[in-house]
Amino acid sequence: MPTNRRSSTRQWRRALLIVDVIPKFLTPVTHRVIPHIASLIAKGRYGVYVLAEYSDRGPAGRAVPPTRWQRTYGDLHHSEFTVTQIADALRNRPVVRVVKSTRSLFGTDERLTRLLRRRGIREIHIVGIETHDCVMATALDAFDRDFITCVLSKGCASKSPRLHRAACTILRKVLLLR
Repeated sequence: MPTNRRSSTRQWRRALLIVDVIPKFLTPVTHRVIPHIASLIAKGRYGVYVLAEYSDRGPAGRAVPPTRWQRTYGDLHHSEFTVTQIADALRNRPVVRVVKSTRSLFGTDERLTRLLRRRGIREIHIVGIETHDCVMATALDAFDRDFITCVLSKGCASKSPRLHRAACTILRKVLLLR
């Protein structure tokens, strides 16, 4: 629950989904989103942060229940997810880590949906790398699962700026881009 008077209960009904911000997707073009994502985390306006890491080795949609960040903090620094600026910003925040092997964060597994609903999450904001691929697939799946869904364009990028712009155009037309 919020601890200061300025915080509203609305923020605790929102989740920030951080999609595929992992070293193997970072390029000079995509790296520009890291400070913006870290800034969103630092503002603390979300009840839960979902950290999605693509892996072609792990089971699709395996959700790790939220735990105290101190217990998982070291593990993330030693996994594929080593973007230090984001890992540092997530310290002491309620984090759910999902290892996915499909485009969408939700995949074909409903465990993440159930976990978010149990936590009272109604609104999802999405940031990440490869806007035209995993970010857009996750946004459409979240919308299909009846979440209020918003892709934050300043927190998204693709290795190809042309594909990023095309995805933003599509997301804007279906009213999922802010």
